[in-house]
Amino acid sequence: MSLMIMFSYLISFGLIVALLMMLLRSILSMSYLNTTLSFECGFESYKMNRLPFSINFFMVSLIFVLFDLEIIILIAYIPNMTSLTLLSYITAMSFLLFMLLSLMLEWALGKLSWIF
Repeated sequence: MSLMIMFSYLISFGLIVALLMMLLRSILSMSYLNTTLSFECGFESYKMNRLPFSINFFMVSLIFVLFDLEIIILIAYIPNMTSLTLLSYITAMSFLLFMLLSLMLEWALGKLSWIF
């Protein structure tokens, strides 16, 4: 129980320090309105400063990360494959089926290609 209390004190102390640092930063820092604007040697910028971002590529990378995490979860079953009960086997297979169905849905909706 003392470990739990010490851990809660540590978390509380960390949150208090973080909040105090954010408060001090907002009080002590001077806010400049022009810090978010682009600056080109004293002249106004005449061309586009921001590069276009491909949402489709972002979606493909997000789908990749999600499927990668799901595969990592399934890898945990491999060492215990011989000692799995029927319920855990059904759970793993339904998880795999859900992954395959979601992959087929993403493929059918055309979300896996970012070049149009």
